[in-house]
Order: sequence, then C-alpha cells, then structure tokens
Amino acid sequence: MQPPTQYSEWSVCLEELERGGNDETTLTAMAAGTLNWGAGVAPLFAERICRLFDVRLKRCIDSINRDLKSAREEALFLRILLDARRAFTFLSNVAVLPSFPENLRDQLSILVRKSAEVAQKSLEDSSKHDRSGRLGSLIRNNSLLNYNANGNAASNQSLPNPRSNDGTRRRNILQ
Repeated sequence: MQPPTQYSEWSVCLEELERGGNDETTLTAMAAGTLNWGAGVAPLFAERICRLFDVRLKRCIDSINRDLKSAREEALFLRILLDARRAFTFLSNVAVLPSFPENLRDQLSILVRKSAEVAQKSLEDSSKHDRSGRLGSLIRNNSLLNYNANGNAASNQSLPNPRSNDGTRRRNILQ
C-alpha cells in the first residue's frame, strides 16, 4: 500500500482500517503519508476518523463482552485482556500519526484512553462478584490501561506455553 497524500487515498486507508485485517500494512502506509489540512479537508477528515475510532472501539468492547461470556480458564481470560490491549495499542498508534494535527491527535488519544478506562472499570466492577478474588487480581494485574502508543509492552506480550517440552501440562505462575 502506497503512503496516502490526497484525501481520496486517505479514504481508502480509513475504509481498510474499518474493515480490519490489514491493519499493520495500512498503519505503516498512513505513518508515511501526508495530508494538506485545508479548510475543506480538515473537518471532513476529522469527522471521518472519529467515526472510524468509534466503530473500532465498539468492536473491541463487543469482542471483550462476547468472549468473556465463554472464558472459563485463566489463560483464555488473559488472552482476551491481551487482545483488547493490542486493539487499544493499535488505535493509540493510529491516533498519534505525525500527519494529523496536534489537536486531532489529542482528541483521538483521549477517546482511546477513555474507552480503555470505561472497559477496565466495568471489568473491575464485574469481578467484585468473584468471592475468591482471583478474577479481580487478574484484571488489576493485566489492566487494559497498560497499552502504550509504541506498542512495545502491550502488543508484544504473549501467554506462556502451558505444556512442557515433554508434552505434560505444567503449572502456570501468573505475576
């Protein structure tokens, strides 16, 4: 994908992001792109990208809610949290693209942060019904708020393999 330089090319990128599936390639192209923020383009583009963020954030929250209904094991629960953090990290990376004006970057970053905060609070509130306290501990120790704009910590984490080299199940120690 070529770096976008005109509004029509940016539109293709935004449509691709809305569909999903080719996120990293699209982000790379967008990061290298430029856009003339003239009076006619700026409000139209800002509205369009805010709608895109709303769609992607809603999709992320819906995915968390849907997946948590079937999560019975800690490893699956942690996978759901990590996937959500990756989604927040990705949107955070889109939000801070240098070709966007600073006020748009700030607005998009706040939108991602508030969504992560609401989701985290909801998870913490729902964990209060767990008498063992284990669920609350998992949620606090693997907070959705631990994403970052560079994706270094949150997006590169992975769950340990629950099997040892000889194929037997080993204990997972969660920190």
